[in-house]
Amino acid sequence: MRPSRRRHRSQGPGSHHPRRRLPKPRDRTEGARRRRCDARVAKANVEIDSVIGDGNKVATLLRTTGETTDGKIYNPKGQPGGCIFYVNADEISEIRLFLDNTMVEAVLLDRQYLPPSQVAEE
Repeated sequence: MRPSRRRHRSQGPGSHHPRRRLPKPRDRTEGARRRRCDARVAKANVEIDSVIGDGNKVATLLRTTGETTDGKIYNPKGQPGGCIFYVNADEISEIRLFLDNTMVEAVLLDRQYLPPSQVAEE
């Protein structure tokens, strides 16, 4: 039997859940990158395929898809990713999200992926 999928939809950075708090950026570069990505997201969809927990950690297998403000589609095939939530006193204290970094760079940051052989030639 296939596990049920839970869905969360967001219509962009301004419609986040009111209790959602992102951890502080580690440095100014990370903060600038996060703001740039948030500004480009027009729609986002997260489907949770499965959840497992142990102690203060909860791991999820999820599918994140979305669309940018200029119409580029993020993860059109719905490839799975992962997320680990750390819980402390019944509150989420940390979130670690594991996405396809190449797709994030190409779609959200508008960068082009170059195979290692092309990088060596330049």
